Amino acid sequence: MRRSIRLSLVAAVAGLVVPVAASQTAVSAIDQDLVLSTTSGEPGTQVEVTSASCNTGDDGESYGYLWVRLVTGTAPAEVLAGSAIGAADEPARLVVPDWIDPDAPAAIEAACVQATYSDDFDELPTLEREWYDPIPFDVLPGAGAPVQTQTYSRTSLLAGQAFSVAASGCFLDNPDTAYVDVLAGSDLALRSIEGIGVGSGGEVEDGSFDIPTALVNGRVSIRVSEDSDGNVGVDIEELPTDLPPGTYTAVASCSDGDTTLLFEPQLIEITGAAPMDDVDLVAQPDSRSTTFAGGSCTAGEVQAWMYAEDLDLVWGEGDASRSGSGRIVSPTGLTVSPRGSAPFGAPGAARVLGSEPVDLVITPKADGSWSSTDDTAYDHALVGGFAVCGDPLADGFIYDDQAVEVQVEPVDTTTSTAVPTTAPAPAPANAVAGTPTYAG
Repeated sequence: MRRSIRLSLVAAVAGLVVPVAASQTAVSAIDQDLVLSTTSGEPGTQVEVTSASCNTGDDGESYGYLWVRLVTGTAPAEVLAGSAIGAADEPARLVVPDWIDPDAPAAIEAACVQATYSDDFDELPTLEREWYDPIPFDVLPGAGAPVQTQTYSRTSLLAGQAFSVAASGCFLDNPDTAYVDVLAGSDLALRSIEGIGVGSGGEVEDGSFDIPTALVNGRVSIRVSEDSDGNVGVDIEELPTDLPPGTYTAVASCSDGDTTLLFEPQLIEITGAAPMDDVDLVAQPDSRSTTFAGGSCTAGEVQAWMYAEDLDLVWGEGDASRSGSGRIVSPTGLTVSPRGSAPFGAPGAARVLGSEPVDLVITPKADGSWSSTDDTAYDHALVGGFAVCGDPLADGFIYDDQAVEVQVEPVDTTTSTAVPTTAPAPAPANAVAGTPTYAG
């Protein structure tokens, strides 16, 4: 099974998401043969890092890569200043940011990592790491004033809400993509990252970006299969957001596709949880009808999206299995969906759920409750629902993703060929064979 992964921060270049839960087992015997293109440089300097003994690349069962970091400062106040991966004979390329203090010590740290895939799609790969000895790096003063700036809309919020990062000064030659990654813990050097973080991405224009980031990690896991008789079955597991209160570390970055430039890490506090679980999507028995309903929304209108997949059509031609997730979040730009963003339409329009997302705008009742009942276009369907209460960048929040199976039992429409048993009406008493008769 081939599977691409994005290692948060580490591989923002690859455009992939963060499994960083790992064992510390040695990958294999490696030499201390880390090679740097330079051991000193001013802001903007690109550093290429390689190792001949680190087995990189993807063999279909595992994925090897060289993880390289630039760390600055003195413990316990060290900060991550650069991060990159090298794989498939490509070096890891770091770039020195301009917010770094040239008077503070800095070092290049690296590990050879092997990610072994699991047969279970929902399980993280097992990561084995072997570290190289750190190599000191001399950060030289820049020729001009620093240009990298960033502003966080807020740094304290509930799980289920969102913040945005407005940044400028991405001085790479042709940056086109930016990311914001959030991971558990207060280690600004991000050496102790464990588990899966959350993140978002966006475009860079003229060296600037503004990216909303939702503190949600919930998703829906879906497996669809077909048996030898052609019956299509679906297994749905709703996995709610689980981000406990505490301190988290956020890092913004921009990329030109080959190199990633980091902005200074920022601590984020999750102070509690919004009522994200006050929502449900229910299918009516033996009906195409579904009801999407929630509560606790007193922060504005509910904006929701729903779609349906024809299970028999999409998966009904051979064995199939799929596991996936979807996220459609905010009218403010937090939109990442399996099929692209949906425009907002007027509420109350006639709706039949199909493969294209249908948008709903619902005004909750005074107690915060809301609901919408809609029909699907198919007798056997997978229906997905995503909803947002108000503005997650303010007092609103994002509900947990929902999915349900719709199944209508087929109706037997076989035409009967039996001879009618009803006797014909008797002829009138005065009827004469071969002549017409009239009433009255």
